[in-house]
Amino acid sequence: MSVAFSGDDSAIINEKLDVGLVESTPEAELEGKYDLQGCSSWLKEHNYRIAALQFPDNLLADATPIALYLQDNTECQIYILADTSYGSCCVDEVAADHVTADCVIHFGHACLSATSRLPVYYVFVDLPLDVSSAADVLCPALPADGTVVVFVDVRYQHALAALCRELSLRLGSPVVAAEPPPSDPASAPDLTGGGEGATETVLLNRRVALSEPALQAATVVYVGGEGRLLTCLAMALGDTPLLVWDPSGGRSPAPPGPEASRAVRRRYYMVERTKDAARVGVLVGTLAVRRYREAIERLKQLLRAAGKRCYTLLCGKLNVAKLANFPELDVLVLVSCPESALLDSKEFLQPVVTPYEAELACNPARQWSGRYVAEFGRLLPGGAAHVPLPEAGDVVTDVSLVTGRLRSCGLEAEGTPQSGADSSLVARDNLSVAVHGGGAGQALSERSWRGLEQRLGDTPVTAAVQGQRGVAAGYDQEGTAVEDSGSKDTAPAESGSTS
Repeated sequence: MSVAFSGDDSAIINEKLDVGLVESTPEAELEGKYDLQGCSSWLKEHNYRIAALQFPDNLLADATPIALYLQDNTECQIYILADTSYGSCCVDEVAADHVTADCVIHFGHACLSATSRLPVYYVFVDLPLDVSSAADVLCPALPADGTVVVFVDVRYQHALAALCRELSLRLGSPVVAAEPPPSDPASAPDLTGGGEGATETVLLNRRVALSEPALQAATVVYVGGEGRLLTCLAMALGDTPLLVWDPSGGRSPAPPGPEASRAVRRRYYMVERTKDAARVGVLVGTLAVRRYREAIERLKQLLRAAGKRCYTLLCGKLNVAKLANFPELDVLVLVSCPESALLDSKEFLQPVVTPYEAELACNPARQWSGRYVAEFGRLLPGGAAHVPLPEAGDVVTDVSLVTGRLRSCGLEAEGTPQSGADSSLVARDNLSVAVHGGGAGQALSERSWRGLEQRLGDTPVTAAVQGQRGVAAGYDQEGTAVEDSGSKDTAPAESGSTS
């Protein structure tokens, strides 16, 4: 007799996996493709002794020859970081700390988020861009009078300065480049600044030498393909004119597609779900982006003031299976870099929102301005988008746009009982258990099945009997009758592994 949920162990061992292999770059092309001279010069200039090389999966095939080149041409000890703790676009300071690295050289796509401690040298793996041909395509679509701001995919960063000069020469008007931050966090300016009176604006970890009102009146050009960066940029700009041109697509510059507007509507739905939530999990999605701890504390303060229970979760790389372990939570707030924060949470059990959406839901003083804030650092004190919490006042009631039910909104004074906590006492048999209203204890009390119970005094005491042997994948004698080694009057024991 065979059992459907058990199988032969050799089937797993002999299973063939279809893995896409990435071909390594010829040795003669490595130096030009990965800027190895620039890497070695940077290591020598700063006298670094231990360097960590961080690679995404698609560039890992070239990691060994690059490490050997830098090892031979510098006095630096080289380590390779491959399996990053979070997204590959962020610098993995945690893995670098394991080898006590002095610096990190980051290869491939990067979000350019400011690190907490380690200096970083970025190697974007450039794509070719003919500046003259690009200007021929862009100039007819740009206004003759007015300021133009150019954002580029990091793979075209090498041509940004030359492209801005060429466009400014042809248009006869200023063209401003969105510049990446310096590599050393000690010398990098605060990338959360800006706001009223500031002469420059920080947007998606790039510095624009324009005030915020001037940026809103400018025309923005994005050179690159579809991706999270473009989505974040379109949402952050709001109604500012934006033109997108993909050099590899062969099309003329055009406004972004409807994806951005759909994303905004989806995010507004997330805000409504956050307003309805009673239990919120704060997901730590980075351990390297500057001020991430302040962002976590700010969220906890905000959620508690709004009368919500909050729980901090550190799960590493996020996936559906991990987050399904917390069904009691209504909403998850992800603290991460801008490009990793906008998760499409349709596959997740709960909505995954950003700190800005949590602010919109819980801070009565913050109103939707039409411009999305993707960087959590700008929401903190000192940031351009910071809005202090108002004084605790009367909690008002409105109607949820999602469920149609009444809900309480506003900030509660410290020590005020939670609104809607009508399950403060939960009866279970002859016991009365005190439960925090709205907390995980209340969620447990509302379950129809709460796990195994001891039921002391309700079941007779019996001698131990022989259980099943083996592992869960296939117990010994599975599918056949197990001999009853106990007496007929003895109650059967639960199955368990005894090997």
